[in-house]
Amino acid sequence: MPSTETRSSRTWISPLTGILFLVIGITGILMFFHLRLPGLTVLHELGGLLFVIVTALHLKVNFRPLLSYCRRKAGRIALSIGAGLIGLSVVLGLAHDDAHRHHGDAPQSHGGRNDGQ
Repeated sequence: MPSTETRSSRTWISPLTGILFLVIGITGILMFFHLRLPGLTVLHELGGLLFVIVTALHLKVNFRPLLSYCRRKAGRIALSIGAGLIGLSVVLGLAHDDAHRHHGDAPQSHGGRNDGQ
């Protein structure tokens, strides 16, 4: 049985994780389609940072159920697919960077804002 502290943490951590997921997803889609709105990039970036923190707390609070899930076949398949997608995105990202360097383009700096802010 989860402790009272764990249960009370779940009442706000799980919904906040879902809300931040939606914020990042929606802002990411808008950015993908180059729909630039004031504050969109800042909302996406800050939402992403908060999402990482809240997700870490969510994993901490739900660690035992997560381990139980990962012991089942469906959990192992989900982890394998997730790891494969992460690996694929790293490989594609590196290939994309190499393609730009070979054409004489300097690597892009992500420090500047390009969304009208």
